[in-house]
Amino acid sequence: MRETNSGLDVNSYLTPRGQEILDTAGSQCLPKIMHDVNGVPMGEMLARPLGDAAFRDAIADYMTIPTSGYDAPILLLLNATDVTVPSPLHATLAAQFAANGVDHRSVVGTGKHCELNPQMWAAIDAFIVQMLATPTTR
Repeated sequence: MRETNSGLDVNSYLTPRGQEILDTAGSQCLPKIMHDVNGVPMGEMLARPLGDAAFRDAIADYMTIPTSGYDAPILLLLNATDVTVPSPLHATLAAQFAANGVDHRSVVGTGKHCELNPQMWAAIDAFIVQMLATPTTR
């Protein structure tokens, strides 16, 4: 049985076909998942609407990124043209980090979701060098 950390029974929202798709998706790469769900209507996967308060609360809890309490710097690699995680969400996260005093750096590109440009690769290299050179106090 699929349960979120707030106890929601996800299977109760899925049809047997939806459960089958979700079961197999965990061991597949994204192109295979997209191939398998291509043309499958949502109604064939969902047994009931996702709009009830229990589902909304659980998904909000699951998807929320903590914006305080970090004990190490964070490197945000953001693509302004990302349609999976749109730029306003990036800006909100960065603003919340700043408001909460989180040590973070942002590098902005123009690729798709998860695409890295040369500046991002350079930022990763510099970030790793800095992290390895910084003594830990834990």
